[in-house]
Amino acid sequence: MKEYTIIRVEKIKTRSGLVQRVQHNERTKDTPNADEARLGLNHEYVNLTGQPILDLLDARTKEAGVGTPRANATLCVEVLLTGGPEAEVWQRAPKTAPHPGRAADMRDSQWANDVVAFARKEWGKNLISLVLHQDEKTPHFQAFVVPLVGAGGGRSGETNPKELSEQLPADEPARRSARDLFTPRRLAQLQTDFSEAMEPHGFKRGIAGSRAHHKTMGEMYGLLEKTAADIAPSLAPVSNERFTVKSPLMNIVTKDWRMDLENQINAELDRMRDEANAKLALAGQVAVAAAGGNEASGRSREWVEKEKKHKVGLSTEVLILELKLSNEQSTVRDLTRELTQVKAAEADLVKRHAGQIDELALHAFQGTLPTKVVVRGKELWEAARERALVAQAQSLAVPLENEAQYHENMRTRGYPQKRAADGTQYLVESRTDARFDATLRPGGPDARPLVEQIAQAVEATRLAAAAAHKARRDRQLADDRAWELKHHREAEYRALQTFGYRIRPDEYLTARVRVPTDAVHGIVRQLGANTATADEKPGKDGLTGINLCYSPRLNGQCTLISDFLKRVESKGGEVYEFPNAEAARQKAAGSDRSSGFSTGLEQSQEKSM
Repeated sequence: MKEYTIIRVEKIKTRSGLVQRVQHNERTKDTPNADEARLGLNHEYVNLTGQPILDLLDARTKEAGVGTPRANATLCVEVLLTGGPEAEVWQRAPKTAPHPGRAADMRDSQWANDVVAFARKEWGKNLISLVLHQDEKTPHFQAFVVPLVGAGGGRSGETNPKELSEQLPADEPARRSARDLFTPRRLAQLQTDFSEAMEPHGFKRGIAGSRAHHKTMGEMYGLLEKTAADIAPSLAPVSNERFTVKSPLMNIVTKDWRMDLENQINAELDRMRDEANAKLALAGQVAVAAAGGNEASGRSREWVEKEKKHKVGLSTEVLILELKLSNEQSTVRDLTRELTQVKAAEADLVKRHAGQIDELALHAFQGTLPTKVVVRGKELWEAARERALVAQAQSLAVPLENEAQYHENMRTRGYPQKRAADGTQYLVESRTDARFDATLRPGGPDARPLVEQIAQAVEATRLAAAAAHKARRDRQLADDRAWELKHHREAEYRALQTFGYRIRPDEYLTARVRVPTDAVHGIVRQLGANTATADEKPGKDGLTGINLCYSPRLNGQCTLISDFLKRVESKGGEVYEFPNAEAARQKAAGSDRSSGFSTGLEQSQEKSM
């Protein structure tokens, strides 16, 4: 069966009233009937840049050439566009779904597209905001329309209703008039036009000329809030506090009896509370669903009568549950009286044993405690001592930077160190107040003093940190060395490519050395710019690479290079040379050893290597 289309129009006469409507529209103020989990499904179709509504209103009236409004003039009109809640187009979830009755997401639906197209065609530029709300029970659009009219579009540029265009002169300027734009005749036609646009989606028009009273949007929300407020107090969950029977002093008697009594009483209270809450939850779900279903839409008379009968049945169910809850509360009161009697019995028990407690206190004062009390005290102290030894061992096992950190570890474990009136220090177990002197230490009496154990733990922490630091440093040096080696090999290859691959090997040879950076200038000057070329940047280890180029035909030059390479190697420098180049150089050098080469390499390398 087709559902009715719904259009509600409401005039807004003040700027503050418009702001409040927009706050409701954007959910920036409390909206009790909105589902926060579905706020992300709401969507704006016109005001895509999110401009303030007052700025849009002023811009539209300024564009149309309309001046300051007169007193009590309608500044804007809010229009609600939707349909009956039972329409198939909503595709509501079945009762077995996690959220039964929830409508599908309509943002990309053909229904939404048709509503947007209808609104744009109907109000043109005067439509300054159009929002789809899906966080309530039934999806609906809320539009804000500036009521501007003008013959043939006039200066405002909107499309005027046909009957209005026929009445206005052709040169009529744009003006503000909600009375002309939303006449009774025009509102009826608006209902008809909207129904025709929505007919493909399973909607139809209401009875034309019906005398049914339509509630405003404000009345609809007020009715919903009032219904929810009236129901909420009756559906508050029932809770009960856990009952505890206080123990007599020093746990002298009836511990098992007390625990058994508490468990029985609390179990009965829990059972009655859970049963009452389960019934209230069921009633609450039904009642809230009924309250949420009271949307004032154009439902048929038959559906309304059926809904009324259903609510009467629900009211009866709620009354029955309230009666049962009253009976359960009466039972709880009876149990409370029984608990009061138990407390009185407990007080009487404590009073009867008060004489025994006084006698025990007198023995403690005189130092003549009964043997069984002394034995029990010793057992408790020994157990506390064992716990303290475990705490000491645990505090020594963690990394320690100093002795103060050890004492802080003990304090956090519940064993602070205190000082007596005579200046001696002792250890205390916080939960039992058991005390131990400074001789207490892990390992027994024959173990090293606690101070030495703490110092050993601190030293072990320091050594572990130093070892970790050295390991990190070694890894870093290895990484740096690998980088340097890769860099040097690449530089050597470039040097060989530059000097060797372009000239025949019997004419020129190449080599590469790495020497301290402060000796580079002197070496290049002595060898000559045609023989030695230094890298532009030094390495991370303080050494700089020099590329060498020399001729095997010149014995003196090869001798000079040979002596230089030997000095570099003897001082710990680095030499890279192809084996065939090395053999050719040594052969060319022959027995000539008078090089006279001196660059300050010895002093520089002795300082840096």
